[in-house]
Amino acid sequence: NVTSFNLAAGGLWGEHDATAYEIRIREDLQGQLLANILMHEYLHGVLTAYNGAMQIDEEAIHALAEGVLQLVWDNPEVVAWLKRQRP
Repeated sequence: NVTSFNLAAGGLWGEHDATAYEIRIREDLQGQLLANILMHEYLHGVLTAYNGAMQIDEEAIHALAEGVLQLVWDNPEVVAWLKRQRP
């Protein structure tokens, strides 16, 4: 579940709530920055859901988010193929 919130006052661009399975994104973000923050928070959620004890620093999450987005943007045929593999 992704919702838009005014997180600017707290200095946050986004956050994930592992208990509520929710991602909150600043309501004033757009374009590539919005996509990057969404992917960043999604990866936090994935790591929490699949390995709650795993700790990865923010720089690593940022690098992973940028790399995954670049894969998606540069290789739509790979994304389409991956979608077809899902049962």
